[in-house]
Amino acid sequence: MSFQWLKTYPKLNQAGGEFIRLVNDVMSDETEQDRGHVASCIDCYMNQHGVSKEKAMKEITKMATNEWKKVNEQLIMRSTEVVSVGVLMRFVNVVPSRC
Repeated sequence: MSFQWLKTYPKLNQAGGEFIRLVNDVMSDETEQDRGHVASCIDCYMNQHGVSKEKAMKEITKMATNEWKKVNEQLIMRSTEVVSVGVLMRFVNVVPSRC
């Protein structure tokens, strides 16, 4: 049952993935720029909105915070008959450890 639930790409999975991506870009920005990697979400935000790097990082951090709120919201609104609390908690515990 849990695997079937995960295959539906639930909101918990979506928000967790977004959170990881955003936090990773904020935390690794300098390293990525030194290595000459492709544009991060920070670079894209700066170009799209015409703002400074500092402003872009603040906005991306706000976006990450909102995604984390969605993760917590999904935990509160979970349906235990679909997936066990243990499975949900394993998933949630992985999210911050990836940042």
